[in-house]
Amino acid sequence: MQGDESIWRPCHVLRHEGRHSCIIRLDSTGAILQIGLKEPIDVTRACLVCALKPVAAKVVLSQDLTSCELDVEWPSMRTPMPPPARYTRTTHRHKSKRQKTSR
Repeated sequence: MQGDESIWRPCHVLRHEGRHSCIIRLDSTGAILQIGLKEPIDVTRACLVCALKPVAAKVVLSQDLTSCELDVEWPSMRTPMPPPARYTRTTHRHKSKRQKTSR
């Protein structure tokens, strides 16, 4: 990788391993790597990421994979919540099959 220090490579972030480490999958080869980061990752956003819902990103790999640069396209935190609505209970009076007959 000599001379490749400034090449941004597309990848997906699979999960974080603390503030200065994460696991990525390179799009070009499919290789899964644990990398160290120069800048700490935003843990509040990274906790929403998992291997089933990876996040698109791009990475500049360092020589020993301990001080890589990562640019992540974070998804929106959550969809807006619907306004609260009063719950109304509906009761259905079903006639039972056997009914008491008056005598």
